[in-house]
Amino acid sequence: GGFTETGLISRIVNFPPLVWLGTISYSVYLTFEVTMAAVIALLRPLLQAPNGVLVASIPIILTSISVSALFYELTEKRFEAFFKRRRESASSSMALKQCADCSGSTS
Repeated sequence: GGFTETGLISRIVNFPPLVWLGTISYSVYLTFEVTMAAVIALLRPLLQAPNGVLVASIPIILTSISVSALFYELTEKRFEAFFKRRRESASSSMALKQCADCSGSTS
C-alpha cells in the first residue's frame, strides 16, 4: 500500500532532497521575500521578455534555496544547538535539585 514503509508515499516523503528541503524550510520562509526581491531587481530586463517570468523563476528558486541553506547553516543550526544545550542544562539542574531534595528528606 501507499502508507507502508516501502510504499510510494513513504519513499516520496523520505526522499533525501525533500527531507533536506523540509529541514531548511523555516530558513526559506525567513529569507525568500528578500531574496526574491533582490533577484527580481537584478533580472528586471528579463522579466519584460516573453516568458520572462517563467525563465526568471529558475534563478529565483535556486538563489532562494542557496541563501536559505547558508542561513540555516550559519544561523538556525547555531540557535538550535544553543537551545538544546540550555534544555539539557536545565533538565540536568532540575534532576540534581530533585535528587538533592530526595536525599535531604527523612522519614
